[in-house]
Parts: sequence; structure tokens; C-alpha cells
Amino acid sequence: MLPRLRLGCVVISLFFCARLGASLQENKVSVAVDRQPTSAAYRQEIRISPVQNGAQRLEITLTNTSGAELSLTSWTVEFPWVALAGPDDLLSTGGWDMGRSEARVWSPAAAEKVTTGSYLLSKSAGGFSLAAFTTWRTFNAKLRYVSGKVIVSGDGEGRLLRGGETVALETVWLKSGADWQDLLFAYADEIARENHIRLNAPKPYIGWATWDYFGRNWTFDQVVANMDKLLEVYPKADFLQIDGGWWPQRGDYMMVRENLQPDGMKRLGHLIRTKHLIAGIHLDGMRGDAKAQVAKEHPDFFLRDEKGRMLVDSAVKVGDNLDYTFFDFSNPATGAYFTDVMANIRRNWGYDYFKVDFLRFGINEFIHTAVGKSTVVVPHNRGLTSVERLHLGLTAMRKGMGADAFFVGCSAVFGPTFGHIDGLRSGADINPEFRQFKKCAVDNSGNFYLHGKVVHNDADYHVVRAKEDQDETLVKAANKDGKNMTLNEAEMWTHFVALCGGPRLNSDNLPTLREERRALFRFTADFPTAERYVPLDFWAHARDDEDVSSSILTQAKGDVYLGVFNWTVAEKKWIVTGLTADDLKIFSKMSGAAETESSVGKLTITLPARHSTLFKLTGGDFDRLRKTIQIN
Repeated sequence: MLPRLRLGCVVISLFFCARLGASLQENKVSVAVDRQPTSAAYRQEIRISPVQNGAQRLEITLTNTSGAELSLTSWTVEFPWVALAGPDDLLSTGGWDMGRSEARVWSPAAAEKVTTGSYLLSKSAGGFSLAAFTTWRTFNAKLRYVSGKVIVSGDGEGRLLRGGETVALETVWLKSGADWQDLLFAYADEIARENHIRLNAPKPYIGWATWDYFGRNWTFDQVVANMDKLLEVYPKADFLQIDGGWWPQRGDYMMVRENLQPDGMKRLGHLIRTKHLIAGIHLDGMRGDAKAQVAKEHPDFFLRDEKGRMLVDSAVKVGDNLDYTFFDFSNPATGAYFTDVMANIRRNWGYDYFKVDFLRFGINEFIHTAVGKSTVVVPHNRGLTSVERLHLGLTAMRKGMGADAFFVGCSAVFGPTFGHIDGLRSGADINPEFRQFKKCAVDNSGNFYLHGKVVHNDADYHVVRAKEDQDETLVKAANKDGKNMTLNEAEMWTHFVALCGGPRLNSDNLPTLREERRALFRFTADFPTAERYVPLDFWAHARDDEDVSSSILTQAKGDVYLGVFNWTVAEKKWIVTGLTADDLKIFSKMSGAAETESSVGKLTITLPARHSTLFKLTGGDFDRLRKTIQIN
């Protein structure tokens, strides 16, 4: 079929047989590509291939046949999918950007206004269908559902194609089934296979971190005091993390701030290790400060605008009125600098755990939120997209820290980090506020399927302080004041971190934290590291930032745990069905103020307002229970 020219685009359509369960027959795919020059000829190839367990993979490549360079402006792919017309039909859009674009449940009409960088999951009387990305190699791409179609769109960002060069659009994976959890777990398996993921296992990282109480203003002595108290409160702790603020300016990562000179970070790393703890460190990965020494000495490390000026976000001020600027990893010298930074931190300073933050600012979409949508982002190598630049940056960082370091991605667009990182901050930043507990719980619940397969999810810090647990050293930020946080509210976040955690790191001030709150940390520290978890009532919730699942089922070290949460301001009762008589024999309450009553075929759980409870099913079968338990 010959291409049909239309306003600088080439549109080609063909039919293919796509069996997604029994509901889909022969489908039509259309591809539209905008490029410069508009007259440049190219060839596109569409391939639909069957993969295991009835899934299909949609792959599209573009080849420049013009004999001269062309640049891609944008591309769009459309194909029929599932017609959602029933009164109870729903659509979930998957999480793809930490704390900002998380898994949500919509009516089909409302979903048409939403794009996602991960998956679309439909729920109808006929079952469940999934359309999802399994690659994020070149383009910042999104999925959207519109009237029974999937629309895939990608920002070309001027990506150059030289004569004869071929580029692949991002791969879409399609599968249907009767069980939504199985679909998402299979999707995680496919991401891991497609991206050759081999994770470093957590150790399990139980300890303390500087950020939530001290912010950037921690001192050497405060770290030592909290480390000593940590080992007193929980002698089995294995980890301590130094968060942001150790550098003089963002980007000056071969240096330390004045009150740590000359070797404060190295001394801290050594001291942490002498206490038989793993040392962790935090730094910004994609942003620097315009006033940093590295920006003055190596301006070529940073992205420019069309006039050759360094891109600077001067609208946001932090600390000492520092202006953010953005690293350009299309310049090999920038990657070499970060390789040296990470190698120095690992080999010289002694830190084995790297939490690299603000990774979303490697992507042009988010750079534009800082510098303005009309600003042209000009990298050193104009032939690369921001996704490709991000991959180069993450590769350079991993090279420096070493394959065996534990690498955590934070404030990230998820997909491009897969295959580079071990841990992922999978929800919004925590604050000692009940409303934020709910927001973080919604976000982390929806990303359950990634845990242990694609990344190790990190629910964020364990914070349980109230006003009585604070002193004058608390960071001067309104959202860090624990105010009137009750013990039962703090216990709810404790239970959630236990059920959905990788790392379990307290970030209060342990010397001033009251014993009742330290006991909560000991509880989550003693809880075995979650291997898998699932929000059982996901489809009944996740409409907004405060609509939290009330039940989490977790597998850990051969046992199964059920958490029930009353996030509301009134007493609430649940009827749990799907537990057999044998299940009830291994069912025991671990923690919480719940009243329970069991009868044949059901369990009644009653919780006061803003309370939670945990149950253990010793030796339970997670895969059976996650399908049979119903909680209403």
C-alpha cells in the first residue's frame, strides 16, 4: 500500500488479526508521523507478534529513505480496543510519574481526558483488557483511551534520522483475561523480560534517614546522635541514609558544604560502617544550581536554549536563592563527570546505597514546566531525545557506583528508569500529616505490580511524630510539623509501610521521639520485607488522592498478611468472605484496635475512625487468597 500525503504527515492503514481474549477480531492500526522537512520520504513497518499466554506485541519502526537527514516532530498510533459502554464499566490508567501521575480508576468518559505513560486497564462484564508500554527507550510517549480506541502519541523532540537510519517507536503490549491482578503481574514480568531486568535484592535496609526531620540542615553531631539512638532502639538495624544538603551547591558533588569540610562525608561513611550499618546517600541527578562551581567551570554540562543560554528555572528558589539548571547527558563529558562522582562516593567515601532524585527533570516535558513551554531545549547532541539523554545519564551513574550498589530512583518518570535502578520511590513524598498519609497510600497501592519484579517499591519514610516529639532543630517547613498527629493515625502509616515496603527507614528525630512512637518503628522494622502485595479493593477506590484502598494483602517469607484500614472519620465495618475454615485456623490478629467476629464463610471486622489492623495467615497461599478474599 502506497503512502498517502496529508499536511506533512504520512498515514498508512492496514488490518491485522489481533486476538485479545475472545473479544477482538481483525483490527485496524493507523500511524501518522510529523517530520521536517515534510517532503522527506520514509518507510514504516508495523509488526504484530504473538507472545506467551495469549498476549500480543505491537512494534512499529520508521526508516529514513530520503537520503538526507529528517527530524521527527511527533507521531500518533491508533487502533480499536475495547468498547466500554456498560453502566459498570471502568478504566484504570497506570501510574508513571512519582506522586503526580499515579494509578487511578475512571469512568470511560472521564478517562478520555487522561493520558498515561504506563498502561490502560479496562474492566467490563467480559473481563479485563490491558494495553501497555513495555519499552521507554527513545520517545516520551503516552496512551489514551477514546471511544473504544487506544491512541498512542509520542513527542519526536526533533529526533534526527540520518539517511537509511531506522528508529523504533515504543512497544505496546496487549493482553486480556479474567483476573486483573494476573494481568498486571504478567505485565510486570513482560517489562522485566523486555528490559533484561536483574535486580539487586534489598538487605533489607532498616534504619534512619536525615531528611524528614532535619531537611538540608542536619549536622554531623545530629547524625551521630540519631545513629546511636537507632542502635539503642533497634539493635538489628542495618542502614543509615544521608539525605540532601551535604553539597555546597547542587551539582558540586565532588565537594562538601563548609561545615563538613574537608572530609566530613568520608568520615560519616566510615563511622556508619564501623557501626556495622550500610551507608546511603542522596543527590539530585538531573538538576544543578546555576551558581554551582561545576556550572561555572563546565557550562557545556548543561542544557541551553535556542540562543545558547543555559536553561535556568529562576521561578523556584530553594534555600540560598539558588536557580535550578539541567544537566545535558547528550554530552559525554557530563556522563563522565557523574561516573567520577559516583565512583568517589562509593570507593572513597564508602556509600553503597544511592538515592538519586528529581529524575523527571531529565525529560523535556518536565524541563518545560520549569523554563516555559515555548522555550526550545537545545542539547549538545541535537539528534537525541530527552529519553535517550536520560538513559545515558543513568548508565553513567551506574557505571560509577558499580553493578552491586543499590540504586534508588526518586521523583522519576518510571519507565525510562527500568533496567537501571533497583529501588523506586513509588508514591508521593511523605509528611507527618494524615492527609498526606492517604495520598501516599493511594499512590503506592496502585503501583503494587512492579514490586519485586521490575523494581523494589519504596513507600517512603516511616514518620510518626507529633508536636510533643519535636524540638527547635525541626526543619522550618510547615508540612514537617507533626502537630496533633494521634498515635492511631501514626499506627496506620506504620502498618502501611510494613505491608508495602522495601526499605523501612524512620525519619523522625529519634532522641526526642517518645517511646510509644519508637515502638511503632520497631513494629515495622520487625515486619518481614514484602515480596508481593495487592490492594484487594482497588476498583472500588483510587478515584482521587484521598480515596485509599481499605485492604492490602501481602506475601512475606512464606506467610500472608492482611491489613484493613479505616481512613474515614467514622467507625466502619467490613464483611470478609472467601476464607475457608482452614484459613480461619491460621488467621490471627497481629496489631490494631479491630473487633472481629467469625461465622461460617465470613469474618466481620469493625474499626474505629482512623484506625487500622493487621492479621497474619501463617503459611497461607497468597495466590489463592488474593483471588478468593472479598472485602465489603
